[in-house]
Amino acid sequence: MTAISAAFSPNPQKAPMYVDHPFSQVGPVLSRNEPAYSSYRSKMPLYLIEQYRVNLLSLRGIFLNVGEFEEFTHIRRSTPVVSAELSKREIPHSFEIYKDGDHGNKIRERFSTKLIPFFSAVLDK
Repeated sequence: MTAISAAFSPNPQKAPMYVDHPFSQVGPVLSRNEPAYSSYRSKMPLYLIEQYRVNLLSLRGIFLNVGEFEEFTHIRRSTPVVSAELSKREIPHSFEIYKDGDHGNKIRERFSTKLIPFFSAVLDK
């Protein structure tokens, strides 16, 4: 969370981490921490699709894939949502949830059997 906050909402005046987190917790209650929350949202791919629709349509290929057992829940949950938003805007892309995959166990296999063939096909034109 701190690494993402350093990219999305840095705060040089807030030692020792120098970031603002998008949420703050008081007791058991978690609430939005503005303006850090809005800064995060403005940089998240899901919320940039409409803004960059024309650019995305000009790409030769978009390939999204996520492992069935991805440990980072934000990746496992958000990737299908990004795919759905691309589809809703008729932006061509490929999306796959690969069986028995986690965050890193099938990287070499996925590159050789899926990613390289995909990009070879779309960049061959």
